[in-house]
Amino acid sequence: MAKKNFSFTIGMQFTIEDLKDEMDQQFVNLYNRFYLNQNFNQEEFINKSLVFFNESKNNFEAHDSFFNNFTILTEHFLKEGKLFEVEKIWRFALDIAYKWEQENSGNRIHKGSPYHFLGVTYLLFKDYMTGFLLIHQALEEDKKTKNRDHPYTPGYYFVTLNYDKSVYGQELLKNIADYLNLKILEYKKIRNGSLTIDEFKKKFLEQEKNIDIIFSFVYLLFNLNKLETGIRREFIKNDFASLFEVGLILDLCLIIDSVIKAKNSKTYFKEHFDFLCNKGLLSIDSNKAANEVNKQFNIAPEQALISLLEENFFFSDNTKPTMTDGDFLITYCLRNYSAHNIESPKIIYERFFEIVQRILNALFFTVEKVI
Repeated sequence: MAKKNFSFTIGMQFTIEDLKDEMDQQFVNLYNRFYLNQNFNQEEFINKSLVFFNESKNNFEAHDSFFNNFTILTEHFLKEGKLFEVEKIWRFALDIAYKWEQENSGNRIHKGSPYHFLGVTYLLFKDYMTGFLLIHQALEEDKKTKNRDHPYTPGYYFVTLNYDKSVYGQELLKNIADYLNLKILEYKKIRNGSLTIDEFKKKFLEQEKNIDIIFSFVYLLFNLNKLETGIRREFIKNDFASLFEVGLILDLCLIIDSVIKAKNSKTYFKEHFDFLCNKGLLSIDSNKAANEVNKQFNIAPEQALISLLEENFFFSDNTKPTMTDGDFLITYCLRNYSAHNIESPKIIYERFFEIVQRILNALFFTVEKVI
């Protein structure tokens, strides 16, 4: 059934979703408060809202309509760059929902919309941690309401980078998708791969059963994009920057480990080399990876990493790893090193984005050849 709209004029015409007479009037009063600075009876709004929720138990579409009626106000303040006002409005709306849930134990209000809208707002203001926490909470709400792990809602479309289906933050999301596409294109160029961003979405982002892995990956993309395009390189050439960068590297390595484990349920990353070698995808096994490369990395990490990056690492039998072998060796060694060392070699911040591309190559190769 199509939703009905309700229009009113306060200097200009506004159209919101029809919630019936009493609740519609409360929203008119709320808009008068913000646009004309008129007196607003907050307690009355809260009480009428509680009655509305009493009359719409388990009507999650009605809950969406209630929260959607705040968006004109929040978008107005967003355009003015007033994050505090946006926060205040959404917290006011959510507090009403929390109050009703406390008074109606065993019942819930669907709060996916406010969590999603507020989460994207934080992302627009580059508070990525808070933004992703809220978008994750929005997706949890959607999963409960839809009773499915992939609910095909704004939160789901956001984390799978389907910006064309996202209702909020499309430009922001497209920028991240474009950034990912540049990394995939670089992989195709230097590794002769055939993977496309659409295939990456279909095979990985939209199929991964563990949605937290997808969240972690997209969260990483936001932070990598910020480091590479939003901060001057001169500002991140220091030891403190490398600590942050090592954390991102470890997270990315753990994601690759998890993706391969879905096909090879071994305990240790080094065992992935045997799995990939047996498939004819790599030329080295776990023995060479662990006993030669990782051992040397533990003794002289900077020297070993440089030799892998510059593709002049030699095994004891005087053979060299292939370029793809090197991508996985860098991933393996940095996964182990980052998990056990708080200090990081200078090479991390000096060649961070080159290192990231090599690790991403391992992920793209896995998605293209293994999944």
